[in-house]
Amino acid sequence: MPIDPIIADAEARAITLMSSIAVTSPTEQRALALRVDEEVVLPLVASPPPTSVGVSVRVVSVPVAGRRPVSVHIYTPDDGEASPDARTGHLFFFGGAFRQGGLHFPSVDAILRARAAKAQAVIVAPQYALAPEEPYPAAIEQATAVLRWMADSAADLGIDPSALSIGGMSAGGDIAAVLALVNRDGDGIPIRRQILEVPVADLTGGHLTLDVAEHLGLDADAMVPMMRELAENYLAGADPLSPTVSPLFAPDLSGLPPAHVLVAEFDVFRGDGEAYAAALQKHGTPSTLHRFAGMTHGSLAYTRGVDGAREWERTVVDLLRR
Repeated sequence: MPIDPIIADAEARAITLMSSIAVTSPTEQRALALRVDEEVVLPLVASPPPTSVGVSVRVVSVPVAGRRPVSVHIYTPDDGEASPDARTGHLFFFGGAFRQGGLHFPSVDAILRARAAKAQAVIVAPQYALAPEEPYPAAIEQATAVLRWMADSAADLGIDPSALSIGGMSAGGDIAAVLALVNRDGDGIPIRRQILEVPVADLTGGHLTLDVAEHLGLDADAMVPMMRELAENYLAGADPLSPTVSPLFAPDLSGLPPAHVLVAEFDVFRGDGEAYAAALQKHGTPSTLHRFAGMTHGSLAYTRGVDGAREWERTVVDLLRR
């Protein structure tokens, strides 16, 4: 099916805004991304305002060995049918190409509030390190520390330590997938499932779905060089083939938590998600691929007026309830 007209209009407005403002530093890049989120994305998010979602948010600082502490936002339902002792806990990583984005982006906050309220789940979301100031492996080390803290703090968080899940969007999906590998080979904390949304899984750019670029008004020839530039910004010299960078290249994907991989039809990163879901299955890790027609990489937030985004949210909320 074609791209939803609401999505197409939003994509065009975002491209126009981004191309009209020159950026010369990471700070300016992040400011522009925040402006796009406020002016283009947030008006299409149908989540109720924060005061009426039935979710409280507190911020804690989690120590990370050898690094600065990481700020973590905890989204907790105020009430609901589920007993606090029975609530599931979900560790979530936001997207932003490893260089921007965050929990101060209004659409991200609105999405997490809505999911916590509808699923009656506690969502733990770290403001992980961004490149180039803090490149790989800072975010992975922070993710590992937060998962360990989350398991140790289950009683205080009001969650069931046997019902933890992890997930993320885009670059955050990469971090979540890598965390599953690191945890399997390290702490071994029980994780019930992975929820990987439009995940990046190959930082070489070798699995990009280039044929959708023309539908998005993008230059297909520029996609791989752009991906490699973003990867270099994050890697700072590390090997893009490393499994703790590109989980698709892990020699052993067995013994991982069951994964639900959500991809969008018109997304240049669709191939990453599809390839990773297939690789997990090949290695004996249960994985389910959810492909959403007419959707793009960033449109999962457009729950105001876009049926595909509403279906996406229902899918994630259902997974969080399990």
